Amino acid sequence: MIGLKLFFCYKTVFLPTKQMFFGIHCTDDMNFGTAEYKDPFVGSGIKIKELVQRGAKRHHFTVQALALGDQDTAQRMYDRIVFDYDHPLCLNTKPGAPAGVPKTEEHKANIGEALQTAMVDNTNALGVSKTPNGGKLKWYNNGEVQLQLETVKDNVPVDSTYVDWKLGQLPKPTAAELAKSKKATVSTANLG
Repeated sequence: MIGLKLFFCYKTVFLPTKQMFFGIHCTDDMNFGTAEYKDPFVGSGIKIKELVQRGAKRHHFTVQALALGDQDTAQRMYDRIVFDYDHPLCLNTKPGAPAGVPKTEEHKANIGEALQTAMVDNTNALGVSKTPNGGKLKWYNNGEVQLQLETVKDNVPVDSTYVDWKLGQLPKPTAAELAKSKKATVSTANLG
């Protein structure tokens, strides 16, 4: 039966919590959704992937085929399922446009409108904006904290509190510095 592909509408149950996920899967495993199936697939939802990333194994899930056949048959069965996405036992997430999906003309127009509103008072597309006093916002730091401050001539902050601060953002921490700060946070959290 090599080459034969079937579409299954299926239900996956995460056994420890009895949470459920419904989906459609294409496979050549005729036993998909039974105790004998070999296909390791348990679901493709975001919440299923999170469970697996946190250590869930295949034996933590049970998969049941609800309908099989061609893609249209599986899709019709899936479309009949009513999801309460906010229910604690639902592992499905609300559908949305995944990354890379082309946007409709209406969506593009809405984005354009939003950008026009956001760019009010901006002098260019790089986000350099004029402040109500006619100055510009620039990044400053004191070695520990960084802020965007209103500046006037010669990049001098309007607020004299920050006159001694350096122009520019703080350097990004290295991986070693990040790891050290996470350890410090964890050890501090364990103290109290």
